[in-house]
Amino acid sequence: MQLVGLSRDQLIEYVATLPPYRGRGLVQALIEHALAAGKAAGFKRASISFLIGNEPAERCYAKAGFAFAEEKRDPAFEALTGAPGFRRFARAI
Repeated sequence: MQLVGLSRDQLIEYVATLPPYRGRGLVQALIEHALAAGKAAGFKRASISFLIGNEPAERCYAKAGFAFAEEKRDPAFEALTGAPGFRRFARAI
């Protein structure tokens, strides 16, 4: 997981768990740790983005208190990646 500070939001990126470790609450713990670090650094909000159609990521981030903020779609992006675009969720910290 990488933390990147943008103008007002803490941006959480590169969230992943190896298959044998999924379902153990590790991602939730990592997100909570990242949010605590962001809060300590003075951030008031956090954002997280993922490919549209990545339902496990969407469920995980919703469980962590994130809610839909926006999405960006592009046919050329979909032609290259198979995903129509990115969705961004945000939450207060």
